[in-house]
Amino acid sequence: MLGTLGILLRSGLGGPQVGDDVRTNSEVIVGASARRATVDYSHGVAITSMIRADEHTHIQPVRYGKGSNLMGLLGTILVDEAGPARWLAAALRHPLTFARSLWLRRWSERTVILLVMQSRESALRLRLKRGRLTTLDSTAPGTIPVANEAARIAAEAIGGDAGSSLNEVLLGTPTTAHILGGACVDAVVDRYHRVVAAPGLHVVDGASVNANLGVNPSLTITALAEHAMGAVPPAGMAAAAPEAERAAA
Repeated sequence: MLGTLGILLRSGLGGPQVGDDVRTNSEVIVGASARRATVDYSHGVAITSMIRADEHTHIQPVRYGKGSNLMGLLGTILVDEAGPARWLAAALRHPLTFARSLWLRRWSERTVILLVMQSRESALRLRLKRGRLTTLDSTAPGTIPVANEAARIAAEAIGGDAGSSLNEVLLGTPTTAHILGGACVDAVVDRYHRVVAAPGLHVVDGASVNANLGVNPSLTITALAEHAMGAVPPAGMAAAAPEAERAAA
């Protein structure tokens, strides 16, 4: 999806709304790490279940494969309000917990990640700045109270410490595995995922999704891609131009 936006922005294709309404799936990543590796939480399928915490929120426990311990460098102690000062204060109040958050030995075996996703409305804008995708403004949450509560419950259950992502705690910036939007239907592409400003070009990945789904978007993206490809005409037949189709509607 980020590759799609990079191509559209660098090429100038897609029109002025490319990069608008980018979604994070209103998502944060928290977790819990046991103090001892008496149970191997890395063993098994990566994602097997989902909890509906409330009408807007789904939580998926996620395993990282054995040996994936460097992922622990992205985590730190859990803080309810983001900011370097609050993070430092929490580290000073709980030095042993903070020290354990730096301990990467058998991290993947000791840790359960909680992927917390919401269907609440939020978005950000991406533009190119010095050749790199840059966030201009954002209403995406950096912390979600129910996520922190879930992390603490998980930590108590496994006899460990609750954790969060560094950029969420330090900067209030969300971490997401499901970046979406930026080339949305009815803005950059039409209902058949054809780029309105560039006939013949289609966008069929997560960039076309124009909402926070609150769940893993893989099936939604698959369904949209199948819908788009179902409208591709057989070889030798021309497709209707988006402008002509809208005029006839």
